[in-house]
Amino acid sequence: MTNPRRVRLPYPQAGAAVDTLAAWIPAGPPPWPLHPGDLGWALRFEETVIDLWLDGDTPVAVGMTDGDEYRFAGELDLPFEDIPPWVYLYKPLAPVSGDHPDLSEDDIADRVAVQRAAFERSTFTIERWKAMRASPAGHLCVEVLVRAADGQPASGVTGWLAGQGKCAVIEPMGTHPAQRGKGYGREALLRIGDTLAARGASGVCVQTPASNTAGVALYRSAGFTVTGEDSRSFHLDEHAL
Repeated sequence: MTNPRRVRLPYPQAGAAVDTLAAWIPAGPPPWPLHPGDLGWALRFEETVIDLWLDGDTPVAVGMTDGDEYRFAGELDLPFEDIPPWVYLYKPLAPVSGDHPDLSEDDIADRVAVQRAAFERSTFTIERWKAMRASPAGHLCVEVLVRAADGQPASGVTGWLAGQGKCAVIEPMGTHPAQRGKGYGREALLRIGDTLAARGASGVCVQTPASNTAGVALYRSAGFTVTGEDSRSFHLDEHAL
């Protein structure tokens, strides 16, 4: 492969990268720490730029900057520096039938509220939810909101498809601090698994920091198994490109 060139795709044009990456996703756990759903979650910010790397006219990698990190799928030979490890988990999904609806209009504000409560630094808003769902990856998105017995939003999870017979991904999920330890997070994971399976997903994967032992335990309780632990992404030296 010759030196690949990077094509920077803004929000309206990111579909080329989403489609390329979706075509690469297998039925089992993906070999890279990047899924079309990761692009979809990043595209809640309309200023997000996705990288499509080309060898001639052939896509060889898809990448994006995620905070101080650079995550990619495919083949790249660039100057990287490892960062702390993440745990990779996977759950195969059996076909299911029945009605597994997406969020209703009445659920949207509460889905956003759960996310903000679960992560103290979250900047998620209804406007960013709308941008995420309207993005070139939005058609791959499906969400579940679990409510407590009194109707209060307890746990929410966002799942992303990659196509029929392919592995889906969870990005993100969170439980309201006041509702933790009551089984709502596990219920959300089980329901999103059924919802993704009903739409043709063969399995579902998720990544979480190795330091998040409670999160790993939660995923295990919902039937996920650890498939590996490695650096999810890298620091990219832009000056070396």
